Amino acid sequence: MKHRLRSICWIESGLGSLAALLAVITTFWPDWFERLFYIDPDGYSGSLERNLVVALWFGATLLAAFALRNWRRSLAA
Repeated sequence: MKHRLRSICWIESGLGSLAALLAVITTFWPDWFERLFYIDPDGYSGSLERNLVVALWFGATLLAAFALRNWRRSLAA
């Protein structure tokens, strides 16, 4: 059980770090998403980029909280 909790913690930490990295990239290079997928869903208004940064930061924070909770559980087990 302890090993399973720690592996889940590492997965959550990795995904949270990826989300935070993408949020930073989106903050400094806002149109990477549109250039990568060759789409422009917001018509150059920038609303997609702002919403993407907020969603990524929220996801990174949530995953960090889950990872911390699971890490504490694995230490207590």
